[in-house]
Amino acid sequence: MVKATGRPIIYLVILFVLGGCEKFSPTVERNACYYLKKQDVESVVKEGFSEGKGGIVDDAGGPRTTSCTFTSTRLATPISLFHKENVGDSKGGMKRFLQKAQKSEDVEVVTGVGDAAVWDRGVGQLTAFVGPHMFIYSVLVTQDMSEAKRISLELAARAISQLERR
Repeated sequence: MVKATGRPIIYLVILFVLGGCEKFSPTVERNACYYLKKQDVESVVKEGFSEGKGGIVDDAGGPRTTSCTFTSTRLATPISLFHKENVGDSKGGMKRFLQKAQKSEDVEVVTGVGDAAVWDRGVGQLTAFVGPHMFIYSVLVTQDMSEAKRISLELAARAISQLERR
């Protein structure tokens, strides 16, 4: 009869450590709320907001889309951020999006935000691409489109800085 010892377990541990156990480490799931915090929204808009409520918008076989919505405590209107990974220019997503968006009279190209960005005056929405990431900012706390654009651009800068820290 063979006597069991703790050596096989020790050998397995050594194999995992030397063999690159990072393959087995869990990935961190991040939703859009990772990139934008309540404090950021309140600082930019200068009023109170609820904590961001995150969720998965679309996960039907394509790139995963997550959302984060902050609701104004004064007006009960939202500011939302949508985030989608793996749609950037390596897959042609940014170029296709920009070509389609520029056909609309309500859309203007915005410089200085990520790799490419457009502002849609018709719906008050900023779409920005950074590498493989696409961020969409929807600001409904004001009817003034120039103010909504200002808010969106400031929130975009904050979210992109979170992405750069990853």
